[in-house]
Amino acid sequence: METFLLVQKKNLIDAFRKGASIRVGWELDWNKDNKIDITHWTPAKFLTEFEGEIYAQISVIEQQRPNKGKSDIIFPEKSQQWYGLLRSDGVLKGRYSGKKGMSKSYNVRSMWCVGNP
Repeated sequence: METFLLVQKKNLIDAFRKGASIRVGWELDWNKDNKIDITHWTPAKFLTEFEGEIYAQISVIEQQRPNKGKSDIIFPEKSQQWYGLLRSDGVLKGRYSGKKGMSKSYNVRSMWCVGNP
């Protein structure tokens, strides 16, 4: 079973260049109250190194929405697919299908883990 270790950027770049398995996570604080509202993790399946940063394309996911105060996450009735690109410096760009060119950028706390077989 493979385990993953949280790494800093220099170690991430070294692991990337060696072809190691990488997982990415990011935390969002929508209302900017310094409390994390939601955390996501996913395997990084398509990675790019460019100008000192690592970029991870986030696999297409079905839109979901937290139902705050109810401890529930729901799929909206007219759901869309979401596409994302996470940068190792904490910039997350994403867009929903059907909204070509309408991507948004967010500053997030990104976490990068390298596989250790």
